[in-house]
Amino acid sequence: VYSEPIYRNPFNGNYYQLVTSSTSVQGYVVASTLASSEYFNGIQGHLVTIETSCENRWIAETYKSFNGSFWLGALSNSTSDYWNIGPQSGCSICKTYSLNGIGDSIVARIDQTKFYTTIWERVSSSFNYNVLIEYEDTNGTESCCFESTNENLGGCSRGRIWRNPANENYYEVVIPSSPINFTDSRDDASRRTWAGKQGQLATISSLCEWDWISNMLNLNSSFVLNSLSLSQRLWIAKIS
Repeated sequence: VYSEPIYRNPFNGNYYQLVTSSTSVQGYVVASTLASSEYFNGIQGHLVTIETSCENRWIAETYKSFNGSFWLGALSNSTSDYWNIGPQSGCSICKTYSLNGIGDSIVARIDQTKFYTTIWERVSSSFNYNVLIEYEDTNGTESCCFESTNENLGGCSRGRIWRNPANENYYEVVIPSSPINFTDSRDDASRRTWAGKQGQLATISSLCEWDWISNMLNLNSSFVLNSLSLSQRLWIAKIS
């Protein structure tokens, strides 16, 4: 049992403990074993898995005074980077910015120039880094970044259905073949259903939700900015 404080993330309900004692600076295998040997409120720990932009921001702000790197519960090979721990084990890592370095494991550190994001890097699993333990309820199920369907509805083909793990809502990006007005887009959204829930035009109620939608759409993409008039041609159905 480590003495470092445990903090609760209000956006996903998980708990986090950054262990900075000298004994926690270990290679990946030992660090993973160390994390999984810890329990809090009956929940088994594991190496942290940063699955959303909201979680990323919260970790960066919570541990902004920490200058070192910590292991992620993830592995890397020649074709992909993927989580190997927690509810998303086996899922490819959903990241819209670059993941640098060469190695079979992944670490993160707080971006000391911004304090609201983290920088990730591939490294050798034999290197030694700190341990950020996440105590996460794994009884629920998580989707691997997105779900998709080929269903057609209201003249608009269905695309990817994205699940936001922070609020457990689903989102569908709809790009009509030609511009439609607010009333038609609202009506189309209300006709859409997913997982037994009715859709509506997206209502963005928090900065974390906007961060997640921005990463989902990759709004920095030249394709989105140059090819679409966001006010006319793209709308988002939120199914909650």
